[in-house]
Formats: sequence, C-alpha cells, structure tokens
Amino acid sequence: MMYTVSVPVSIQTINEQSILDILKKLQQLNANEVYLIPLKVDHWDDTCKTIRTYLPFFTSHNIEVCVWIGGSLAHYIYPEAYDTIIDLEGGTSQRICPLDQRFEAYFCDLFQQIAATGVKKIALDDDYRMNWTTTPPACFCPKHLELYGAILEEPMTLESMREGIYSSDPGKYRDVWLEGSRDSLCQLATAIRRSVDEIDESINIVLTSGPADWGADGASGPDLATIFAGNNQKELRMSGAPFWGQRVGTAMDFARKQAAHCKKHGIKTLAEGDAYPRPRYAGPASGIENLDLIARADGNFDGILKYGLDYNSSPNYEPGYAQFTERNKELYRQTEAMFAGKQGRGIHLFEPLDANWHTRRVSRQPEFDAMWSPGVAFLNDNSIPAVFEPGGVNLVFGQHAWMLDPELLANGTILDYTAAMILAERGIDVGIVEELQGTDGNFTYVGAGSFEYYKDEQEIVALYGNVPIHNLVVNEQAVVLTEISVRNQSMTGAYRYENANKQRFLVFPFDARESKSVTGLFRSYCRQRQLISAHEWLCGSKLDAVCLGNPDLYLMVKKDEQSMAVGLWNFFPDRIQQPVIELADDYAEIEFINCTGTLSGRTVQLDTPLYAFEYCAFSVRK
Repeated sequence: MMYTVSVPVSIQTINEQSILDILKKLQQLNANEVYLIPLKVDHWDDTCKTIRTYLPFFTSHNIEVCVWIGGSLAHYIYPEAYDTIIDLEGGTSQRICPLDQRFEAYFCDLFQQIAATGVKKIALDDDYRMNWTTTPPACFCPKHLELYGAILEEPMTLESMREGIYSSDPGKYRDVWLEGSRDSLCQLATAIRRSVDEIDESINIVLTSGPADWGADGASGPDLATIFAGNNQKELRMSGAPFWGQRVGTAMDFARKQAAHCKKHGIKTLAEGDAYPRPRYAGPASGIENLDLIARADGNFDGILKYGLDYNSSPNYEPGYAQFTERNKELYRQTEAMFAGKQGRGIHLFEPLDANWHTRRVSRQPEFDAMWSPGVAFLNDNSIPAVFEPGGVNLVFGQHAWMLDPELLANGTILDYTAAMILAERGIDVGIVEELQGTDGNFTYVGAGSFEYYKDEQEIVALYGNVPIHNLVVNEQAVVLTEISVRNQSMTGAYRYENANKQRFLVFPFDARESKSVTGLFRSYCRQRQLISAHEWLCGSKLDAVCLGNPDLYLMVKKDEQSMAVGLWNFFPDRIQQPVIELADDYAEIEFINCTGTLSGRTVQLDTPLYAFEYCAFSVRK
C-alpha cells in the first residue's frame, strides 16, 4: 500500500482568492487527501455550502476530500448546554457526556448534513474520549452512576465508586467503570454510523484517536474504528505528536506501538504529524519531518496526517512546513526503500494496550499515564531501540507484569520494582528475599546529595528528583551491579539474577512510573552502558547496533537475513560531533543516507556531525 499524505485545511481560509495558493501548498506537501476542518459549529449551512463548492476543485486535482469535524465531546462550543462529564473526584468540566440523548440527536444531524454534501469520508477529532490529560478517571455523572449500578445490580454513588476504584483490589469497580465507559462511547458511535448510513453507506468515518483511546478509556481506538467504519476500510489516525515535547521519539514510540497493533487487525493507520499550535514560531517543522521519517522507516504506518498549513492565516503566511517537505522528498523515498521488508530489532516493550482492564492500581490520571509510558522513556533515554513484538529481551514495568506470559521469561527480562514484586506474587523467583523498612515507610526518597555507584566502572552518578527507592535484600546468587546512597544509607541498586528455572532478570529498585526520565536514575551514560551489557547477559547476544554517549539520540534498527538498516535521529540541542556506531555482526558493504562514513570491522564512523534535530541512516550488507 502506498504511503499517503493527508493535510488539514481550515474551511474558513478557503475562498476564491486563496484556493490556488492552497492547492500549491498541498502539492508541495505531496498531499493525496485534504482534511477540511470547520473550526466552529455555527453557520453550518455556510460550511456545507463551502464544502459543496470546493469538493469538485480538489478531486479534479486528484486530491481526495475528507471533512474533519473539529470537535465532538470537548473542542466545540455548542449553542445549547448539554450534560457534562464529572470525574471521580467530583470535578466538573465543559466536556460533554456521551450519554446525553439530546447531544446524540444534535451530533447525528450534523453528520447527516455533512454526508449530504457528497464527501466520501468524515473524520472525528481526538476529543472523542472520556478521560482527559491530567484529570481523574471519568465519567461519574448521574447517568453514568445509574448505568454502573444497572450493570452491577446494586446502587452506585460517587463515593462508593471512588472508594472501590482507588482500592488495592479495584476488581468489579474498575471493570464496571471501563465497561460503562466503553458502552457509552460505542453507543454514540453506533448512532453516528447509523445516521450516515441513512445518507450513504459507502461514506467512511475515521477517528483521529487521542491518548485515552490507547489504554485509559474503556473503548479502544480499534473498537471505535470498527464501529465508525461500518462496511468500509477501518482507519485511525494514531496518537503521538511532535508538539508533545522535545523528545519526538517518546511520542512516536507510543504511536508505533499502536500502529503495530493496528497492522495485525487490518486497520489503516496515519501518523499524527502535528506541530501544534503552529506556525513555526510555535511548532518547528523539524518535529513533523522527523516523525514522518520515523513512520516511513517503521513500516506499519500507511500514511501521515501532516499539518502543513496554519488554521487561521492565509496559505502563504507560513511557507516553511511545505518547503521542508519539498526538500525531503528524496529522503522519504530513500528511507522507505532502505528499511522496507526488514524486521525491527531491539528490546521488546511489553505494554499490552488493554492493560487498564487488568491493573490493580488504577491511575488517578489515566490518560496522562497511558500517553507517557515509562518503558518507552527508559529505552529512549538510553538510545536503545524499542520493538513491539516478542522474541527478544523483554522490558516489563509496573502493572503490565500481571499480564506477562511466563513463557516470555525465557528470553530474559528487565523489571522495575513494581513488576518484580508482581511476578514474585505470581510465584516467579526474581531474586528478592525481603524489603527493609526505609526512612519513609517501605522506601527512601532520593534527594540532594544522593548518588548511585556503578561497581564495574567505579563511577558515581548523582541522582535528582523526589523519587522512591525500595530497600531490597536480594538472593545471595544475585549480582549487585550498583549501590544507591541516600542520606548516607547504602542500598542495593540494580541487580541481575538467574533463578532455578534459568530465567534471567535485570531488576531496578524503583517504580518506573514515578521515576520516569529522572536524570541519573533513568538518564545517564552509565545506565546506557549497563543496559547494553545486560542485554548480552540476559539473552546471550548483543544488541545489533549501539551508539554510546549521546543524550536523546533515537535509534531504529531493522534486519533481514543479509542486511541491516540503522536510522539515527538527534533529538538533543547539541550536535553529535563524530557519531560512532558499534555493530554486533560482521558486514562487507555499507550504504549511507544523508551522511557519509566508513565501515571498519564492526564499527561504523560517520564523517560529519549529526546536528540537532537532524536524521541520517545507513544500511550494511554481508
């Protein structure tokens, strides 16, 4: 399937004077499709008239048209007041509860009006979700409490749901919340699909998913995509965008995990190439371009939703996004060709997308915790490629350990404290004998003057952040790799352990979610070297390619029987003066993209620096 480019264009910017300039920008952006966005819901008759007027223009230039409704449960300001979402703490919001029948009728009518314009695709924005960034679990409005009570066949109050969900055994309360949330979102989705079918069953409906669709809401992105598509091709825009922060790789690995899942279920996928809030003064083009290149190298993405025009200004106000895309056309082609047909190599990130149904510790910020994976961060922070299919060393953090198939342990496993304790509770020997009382209960908080001592390197690394460290006594057969010193108290740091079943573990004494991206604990030169060395001990083989000592260097490695492709993205402000990549195997030939260099034995040395936010790649062949 050809990799496609879809570009959002605000309807309010389209007129007779701007349309040719918009076309020029779309052509520079290599657009196969345009997403026409009405930014407001007032003057809907005028919006539909504009769609009808310019639909033939775009299609006559071989650009398909999708109308992207810019809001559903949160983004739009509606003329009428509807029931709003209430969170588990009793907090109110302006977000609309999907159980409001008046809103369902209004929104379905809106879809029918768009369907009548003649478009063949309608997209829904990423506010079609229950949970929201840093807010507590939702929704617990009177209608939802009544729904939860009906499912459980007992009266439910906000207080009883809060007590049950936040308990150490959330069980039925967690399940009924997720089941009720799923049912309410799916019920509205079904009504929307039915309303469009009354006009034309061949019109596809696409969800531009939000983070909550991938591990916070009861309804998953694939659940909703199946309903919205009807008898058409299931399609989802993934969640994970450049505007999430400097480390594009962390957001992108969240999206890559989604795309790998969708590939197995026949769902067409688009990357989220958004430099919100735009233009380049607010969101640089480098983020979009690097995300696009990662998506093309990954191979599980069918295209990108590429935000190349500003939503408010004229099409000529911000030329930069289109210019960078035009400049990189050959780079796209080379990247796709170099990485095609190869399998990803690295550490297997074990993070099931339905983990929220199995957790025994419900997050108080479910969407935030879904979108900012500590496992992704840990690998990204140490420039180690993540893969999303089993077969190599596993990285298992936190509550995901409840879902881990013990057979995967034969490949070697990296654990944080929480995952290790869960596996121990499941009867798996991970080398922990007991946990000693710390200065703050069962753990000790890292503070100023704390450090970790790496025994083999005889190196001290300072630790920062208010992070709990658990004081563990480990089996005498364990090899303690580091010691952590907090307030002059020395504790076991990282250790490796092989049990009687020949299962090998690298264990850290901290909860990764609470310690995420902490300098020293997560992010350090020593930690990177420790992980690389431990990989060989855990599974008996080296990582296929490593590049040491460069903060926020993102690596992708893919192999087939005869060759290997390696992509390097520098997401750090400093340039990498002379990149050196160590390989695990011998190769005879090398080819470069966007750089030059030499292959000497198992070492690749690039001739020129890799500048901040730049990308290069090479492939080697036996």
